[in-house]
Amino acid sequence: MIRIDDKALAAITNARALLDTMLAGGWNEVCVQGEEGDYFLARHPGTPNPLTAPPAAAVSPAAAASPPVQAPAARAVTAPHVGTVVWLAPVGTAVGEGAAVARLAVLDETVEVAAPAGGTVTGHGVKVGDLAEFKTELVTLQG
Repeated sequence: MIRIDDKALAAITNARALLDTMLAGGWNEVCVQGEEGDYFLARHPGTPNPLTAPPAAAVSPAAAASPPVQAPAARAVTAPHVGTVVWLAPVGTAVGEGAAVARLAVLDETVEVAAPAGGTVTGHGVKVGDLAEFKTELVTLQG
């Protein structure tokens, strides 16, 4: 049996209260930031975790004034549900529409995530072993 101290019991009680409030209030997501840590909960159709988003970069006036350059369209392939990332197509790999670009472990299954269109893998939004939440960017396709 695991012994739970008062601090852990208080954290569990607070987490239960937060979940009950989320469900009763019809909320799709909750983000809590505090001294003890940052927590993000989402249920379908929630949004990507804002705590894992990179900070917004400041735009210099010179960069803002330069004319836009048209690059080939990049597509983000996102997680269709929560799962642990077990495989990602390597950067530089050319894939066709419907080809697997990632695999997620969900319960005791491995689910492939297919490319919505053909292209080349140009980046990863997660690492193998990460917990990907619903709509988390897994890979970026170019072309």
